Amino acid sequence: MSDSDRFFDEFVPYVRAYGECRRDPSRDPYHDKEKDRPWRPMRYFMGDDILAAWVYRIRERSRCEVGIFLAEDHYKYVKDSGVKGGLIFLLTQTFHLLGKMEVNFVGPRSGQTATLDTGFERNIPETIRRVAEAHGVEFRYQSCITDQEGRELYAQLTGFSDEMIGEFRKRGIDLTQACFVVQRDIWSFDQVEYLLRNAPEPERLFNGGVSPVDRLSVLLDQVVLRTAILEERLRIVVEQFTGEPKKVRAEWVAENRIRYTSDRDLELPIFGGPVQSIKAGIPFEVTITPRNAQGYVMFATDDARRPRRHDIPHFIGVTRDIEWTGFTTNAGLITPYLPILDTLTDLDSELDLRSAQAMSTRCELSERHD
Repeated sequence: MSDSDRFFDEFVPYVRAYGECRRDPSRDPYHDKEKDRPWRPMRYFMGDDILAAWVYRIRERSRCEVGIFLAEDHYKYVKDSGVKGGLIFLLTQTFHLLGKMEVNFVGPRSGQTATLDTGFERNIPETIRRVAEAHGVEFRYQSCITDQEGRELYAQLTGFSDEMIGEFRKRGIDLTQACFVVQRDIWSFDQVEYLLRNAPEPERLFNGGVSPVDRLSVLLDQVVLRTAILEERLRIVVEQFTGEPKKVRAEWVAENRIRYTSDRDLELPIFGGPVQSIKAGIPFEVTITPRNAQGYVMFATDDARRPRRHDIPHFIGVTRDIEWTGFTTNAGLITPYLPILDTLTDLDSELDLRSAQAMSTRCELSERHD
């Protein structure tokens, strides 16, 4: 039976059972008795297509069980996209809930009829084994992905280069933690690479930052974190004028300077002046300067004199605080300002949120919801 057939015969009944449980006000599907806790159905989409579907449950706050895992290829997407996407989500959720990546596949015992309670996957599906072997990971057991195997596979699926993996290990950074913040969209792949190369102690950033009482460390981290998130917001502004999100190529050329290239003509909104046209294929550089209004006034001359290439357009990326500097026009300034919609306070609030999200991976099991 193909996975498409199994989707309707085996997965859909799980969805119905879960829906019935949620509609019963006398039962809480999250904190009911262990034996009555339902399977949770999950689906992995790309566009309007379902590429993977699975059900899982957490037993005794220490064991993740998968009752069914289905994935098939689609002609519009890269081969094994469904398997990889489903695995990434499954391993991410398991690590978030249990602090480990051990996954147990369960099904009926020999001679027993499969039911929704027993599950349908006695062994690790062949599609998962094939993808794991292609990434250099072999499973020891028929029905269990061990924690170590899950971590190795997770790192490979995240896509870090061997150079970056070596740098993580050299600095003593937990590779799984770095992968986790990417897969949960706390930080993007590019931001993780930037933080790894420029943060004074990147390992503490991936673990949720430092104690607020350690004032010096907080200030040092703030510099690179603000730069990373201002560049993220700036890239969104640039991509809005291409008509194709995520089609702008970016490359860090210095700790606080980035080079963009687009395949389409751009009309960039300059503070206090007319839009500036950038022809398709012409690179331009932006110096990232996250400051408040007082900071922009104080360092305006120094910012304009920063080292840069003179053969391509150059801008200074700023926060919305530039509007409160008293600068009414960009005229007379050597380097034009390219603003975002967020203030420095907005960026700091976002940093606090992301640090808290990264911190949740270090909570004790008793502090986590199951």
